[in-house]
Amino acid sequence: MSWIDKCFITFFHKKVGEDEFLNQYYESRNIDYLGRPRRFVIYKNVNEPTKIPPSWHAWLHHLVNEIPKNIQLFPWQKNNKIVKKLPKTSNLKYNRWQP
Repeated sequence: MSWIDKCFITFFHKKVGEDEFLNQYYESRNIDYLGRPRRFVIYKNVNEPTKIPPSWHAWLHHLVNEIPKNIQLFPWQKNNKIVKKLPKTSNLKYNRWQP
């Protein structure tokens, strides 16, 4: 994205939020031909679409209309983003039928 595009988006569109990667999200004040406002993202460093969280991706593509909120964990909450132990996939109580 060129610097002219970034300036245009910054000055003429409404900023709606920022994610944990410091990407900035904007929404146009005008409505497009489909009756929806256009939505933009300005990436922090390199244009890397894989750095968009799923909730913001859904908002960008008009799958949800609610603006995602950054969920802040409190000290007493667990961070369950990484599964440390996989669930047991085999059922030992199952006996195969043999004719």
